[in-house]
This record gives sequence, C-alpha cells and structure tokens, in this order.
Amino acid sequence: MTDLVDRISGAHLKYTPMEVDTAYCQMAMWITDLVIRSERPTMLVGPMQGALLAVSEMVRRVQAPVCYRLVKVSLYDAKNQAGENATFDFWPISEFELGRYDFIVVDDVAESLRTFEAMKERLAVREANVLLTTLINKPTKKRSPDLRPDFSTLMANEDEWLIGEGMNSGDSFEGEACRSVRGVWVKDN
Repeated sequence: MTDLVDRISGAHLKYTPMEVDTAYCQMAMWITDLVIRSERPTMLVGPMQGALLAVSEMVRRVQAPVCYRLVKVSLYDAKNQAGENATFDFWPISEFELGRYDFIVVDDVAESLRTFEAMKERLAVREANVLLTTLINKPTKKRSPDLRPDFSTLMANEDEWLIGEGMNSGDSFEGEACRSVRGVWVKDN
C-alpha cells in the first residue's frame, strides 16, 4: 500500500501506523470513560465515507456497550461546490433513537466542522448530548472560532492534503483506494 501512496499521490508519511493506533486507543479510552459515566446509552455516529475506518476502530476498541450508525451527509452540490445547507442522503437514526441516546460523532479529520454542525443540530433535537472526537484536528479559516473537537490527539495544518486512514486522494479509483492505506500521509504538491 505504501507504494500505492508514493506512486499515485507522491506523498510523505506524517503519522506512522503505530502513532495512529495510539491515537485510536486514546480516542477509545475517552469514549469508554464517557459511556461508563453516562446515564443514557451512547450511539457512535460517523459521516460516510471517511469516518468508516475511524468508527470501525472505535467499535472494536471501546470497552463499554455502544451501538453505531453511519450517515451520509453532503455539503456539496452536483457541481462539487460547497453549499450553505447540509443534505442528509442517508439517515438511519429513528425518532425513538433520537430521544433515547447521547451521541458521539466519530470522524477521521475535523476541518471546517460544517458537517458536524449540521449533524449536531439534527441529533440534539431531543436534548441529547452530542460530542465530537476525531483522529486529526485540522483547523481551517472556514471554521468558526468557537468550534473544535471535544477530543482529538493528532494535528494537521490547513494546507496539508491528508490521505490514508479513511482520507482519499481524489475521486478516481486510485484516489479512493488511498482511504485504506495505514498511517496518515501528506500529499506533496
């Protein structure tokens, strides 16, 4: 897989697979602690597709009972231009679940956090707690200054194009294949 990243993307390693595993363990410990202390059951929610790996890692590592759902939310229109409103293309969380659970949104990278804002608004309708944990915190100028992940262990700069661990290198087949690469890489310009 490393050859795939080097050949297709021309990238260099930012975080080794061991560093990423350590970060996943820290995220899982944080979630476990919250779940144990919570009076309500907890549901992990991940925005598709990048969060798929991060949610899978949490489901495997959290040492407390949780359930999980993946949702499909888009902030982009048919021309791949950022819009003002989120579109929820797939929302498998019932009204009953909205009233029963507290939610932890698990994501691979936190950039503008517009997706999280839209998810939080929808999840919190019945006064549920909604928190965010991400593998990587990557603040951007588009992010509201009062928004940040509740828990994140790794950092990236706004100008770094990250690939691996759920993050892709474009919409081509090869770019999508980079999602499954272990470790976090920075695409060279």
